[in-house]
Amino acid sequence: MPPPPPRDVLGLARDHEARLLPWLVAFAGLLAALALAGAIAVDAFATRWERGATAHLTVQVPEPDAPAAAPATGEARVGQRQAGQGQEGQTRLAAVLAALRGIPGVALAEPIPRARLLALLEPWLGGEGSTLAQGLPGVIEVTAGRTMPAIAELRAAVEAAAPGAVVEGHGVWVRRLLDLAASLRAIALLAAAAALLVCAGLVVFAVRASIAAHREDLAIVHGLGASDGWLARRFARRFGVLGLWGGVLALALAVPALLALALLAAPFASEPASVAAAGSADSLARLRAAALLLPPSIWAVLALLPAAIGLVSAVTASITARLWLRRLP
Repeated sequence: MPPPPPRDVLGLARDHEARLLPWLVAFAGLLAALALAGAIAVDAFATRWERGATAHLTVQVPEPDAPAAAPATGEARVGQRQAGQGQEGQTRLAAVLAALRGIPGVALAEPIPRARLLALLEPWLGGEGSTLAQGLPGVIEVTAGRTMPAIAELRAAVEAAAPGAVVEGHGVWVRRLLDLAASLRAIALLAAAAALLVCAGLVVFAVRASIAAHREDLAIVHGLGASDGWLARRFARRFGVLGLWGGVLALALAVPALLALALLAAPFASEPASVAAAGSADSLARLRAAALLLPPSIWAVLALLPAAIGLVSAVTASITARLWLRRLP
């Protein structure tokens, strides 16, 4: 029984030109990894924005210190005060608070202190803020529970408690943010696809260079009866392994880069523990905090990246080799 033929019967492993391929593929794979991570991060942040914005509302109450039964106009308010109308001791702001807290689905309704409102308006009003403070409406922050009540129900309750009060949702801003996030996600996915196409292009050039170096050997082996599929599998195996190594190098480059970006973004995180750990002097604590700040799906994609690049390289090498072998008689 004759011995089995060697796996590298064509001598592809001796090609010096192909040794640079893993490094070239690694840089293209790094771009793909960063683009995919960016797409996942944008999607996660958009979901968090939507969840946070839809769970919070603001209610503006004009003339918050007026009696609860008084309308928003000053002349009518004075007239009703003289007539003795309105609930004694209850202001319009207090009436709206009571109405909001009695609605199922409202977890929290708290007025924003006047000092905080003045601090928020100070950059625009400057020293005039204290002078204009008397004309500011009362502002109430509303936080929903598991289910946000209907906006129409909130507006009806608020209008009944204090005519002229305004319920402001964040639907317009949420839609704009979601549209922006969708655009950024599409751009990131296109960048990742372009990086993978660059990987495939690098493999095509490397396979053609290898074919040119082994043209005579390929013609002889093909003439002895080797099928196109058998020869193409030799190229697929060789360049698939090279692509896999390139993917591993890309992963080794992408992980530190993503951790560094996560540390830079830590001050904007919503988890106080993660922010504190990211600012710690302990290096391991900082790395752990940075890893926890990234969405788990990013790590899953990074784990699959080397195999994906290896598969793209193997398929590209096989197709390139088959197209050339078809020209042989």
